[in-house]
Amino acid sequence: AADPLATLQEFDVNASFLAAVVYSVYYLVLDSGSFLGVLSPILVWACYLSACAFFRLGEHSMAVAVCMHIAGWLAQLLGHKMFERRQPALVENLGQALLMAP
Repeated sequence: AADPLATLQEFDVNASFLAAVVYSVYYLVLDSGSFLGVLSPILVWACYLSACAFFRLGEHSMAVAVCMHIAGWLAQLLGHKMFERRQPALVENLGQALLMAP
């Protein structure tokens, strides 16, 4: 098995790396004067590095990640419907849900 810590030693400039750069800059510009404005880019890079390490664990890691992602979205939608009895923000305004919520 590949060493997941190798992720810390190399950066592949790909779509996910560029997305992490864009989101980091976006959140810093959006709210640079607050703690969350500084914390958000740190969380973005923690997610990026952990995703890269997860991807290097095995040949089926991408399929597992996609299944987990779909399960997370379904859990959010069902949780809002069953427990909060209202639609999640992403149903009303997908752009706001993706861009404004870290």
